[in-house]
Amino acid sequence: MKTLVGEIIQEGTITKTAKLMYNDRKGFFIAYVSICDELGIGVPPIWTSVEDKILEKNGMVQFEIEEGIILRIYHQA
Repeated sequence: MKTLVGEIIQEGTITKTAKLMYNDRKGFFIAYVSICDELGIGVPPIWTSVEDKILEKNGMVQFEIEEGIILRIYHQA
């Protein structure tokens, strides 16, 4: 099982965090949407194979939700 973590960062400070475990590709997307819902993001940013590659290479993916508000997604070790 892996743990997916989502954080809301406002002006450089983490203001909200959510974590969910998953074990397969379908579980990843369920965890991603659930984390976005828990963090209060109305519509989750679109996740494509580009984000998969960024997550694999950099260990995290960041989306600017609004000016000064960032959603960071990563796997917890």
